[in-house]
Amino acid sequence: MNERIVVREAQAADAEVLTGLSAELGYPSSPQAVADRLERVLADGEQCVLVACLPDGAAVGWIHVFVALRIESDPFAEIGGFVVSEDFRG
Repeated sequence: MNERIVVREAQAADAEVLTGLSAELGYPSSPQAVADRLERVLADGEQCVLVACLPDGAAVGWIHVFVALRIESDPFAEIGGFVVSEDFRG
């Protein structure tokens, strides 16, 4: 596949497509539950969700990154979730 992938920040309107992608990896949930979780994540300045899209806007993956705080170490970024559509893995 030679299609160019565009990475952008997630928006609340992405909840349904994130739900479908997550289900591909065995994490079923309702679109409303994902929308509620996504809303909280997007409101937190120490978390970020990025969506990988085709030029036509179709989402083919997402990643959730957050700042992890630990007593024993300096803050660092941790991946909370990472999903790529089966058609684009490899």
